[in-house]
This record gives sequence, structure tokens and C-alpha cells, in this order.
Amino acid sequence: MHTPTLATIAPHRSGSPEPHGVPGRVAEISSIDLPQPRDVTSPEFNQMKRHLLDVVHREVAAGAAET
Repeated sequence: MHTPTLATIAPHRSGSPEPHGVPGRVAEISSIDLPQPRDVTSPEFNQMKRHLLDVVHREVAAGAAET
């Protein structure tokens, strides 16, 4: 995943990586049930983007707590 925005625009499913975890490990697979082309201004799009960011932030915090 390049960015949460790109991950929300392109695929039907997105994997959120663990930034401080094992390289290449996926923290979560999210189904993205939004119509194509994506409307980046829609509440549903932004809710999914926030969810993906929350997953990444949670994993960063968990990695920091382990060190």
C-alpha cells in the first residue's frame, strides 16, 4: 500500500501493513465496497480512509510499545 488514499481508490480489498512489524506482514485485509470510480469526497470513502489510517497508527503504536 502506498498511501491510505491510494489504497482506498484502486482496489476492492486492501492490506494494511505493520510498519514496525515483520517486513511484508499484513495487519488487516479490508474489503472496499465502494463504487468505481471512487468519489474521494464521499463520506464513505473518507470513513474507509480513516479506518486504514487507524490500522496503521495502531500498528505503529504497538511497535513502539514493544521497543
